[in-house]
Amino acid sequence: MLEPSFNQITKPEIAPPSLTTEGAGQKSYNISLLKIGEIGDFLALQAKVWNALPVYKKHHIKLRTAEDLQDHISAGMPVIAIRENDGKLVAQGILGSLSQKNVIRNIQGYPVREDDSLTAVVQSLGVDPDRQGHGLSHIFLATAKYLAQFSGHKHLLAKVADDNLVSLASFMKNDFFAASSGKDPVLKHPVTYLRCDI
Repeated sequence: MLEPSFNQITKPEIAPPSLTTEGAGQKSYNISLLKIGEIGDFLALQAKVWNALPVYKKHHIKLRTAEDLQDHISAGMPVIAIRENDGKLVAQGILGSLSQKNVIRNIQGYPVREDDSLTAVVQSLGVDPDRQGHGLSHIFLATAKYLAQFSGHKHLLAKVADDNLVSLASFMKNDFFAASSGKDPVLKHPVTYLRCDI
């Protein structure tokens, strides 16, 4: 059996066949994989999300560096970009494979029950604060599930801070369930490990 791999995903524009990219207000979105030359867009949206959070919620985001993103892209792991028709990046996140331990870090505590090559991880999901409530996390998670399944993965995991109630609800509305709990291995705050079987 071949090991699941994201390297078979080559289309510049991606979307699950059953997913409409019409969000609230009938706005359409373009879904693609971020390219190395677009890392600045990811970092700019990450900064906007970070700056919109109150100090006591900053732990909701793991800040990515340009080098970190380049490592993910170079390893063939999808960095999903959701843009408005004018090209503005409004949602983003990383889909990693647990089998690539040289790129995926801080995974202690994840409820991996099977061969880790069958498990993908959603990380660094961020939505433009000005676009909250437009269904962008749903579009992102549907795309992540589609890409994971297309590439041969059977499970998706995510780690969310226990006090990030909006994100917890969003994941659970999108077929994830609480699989275990623990503490973030770096920041030590309480987290819920979410799982979706695809």
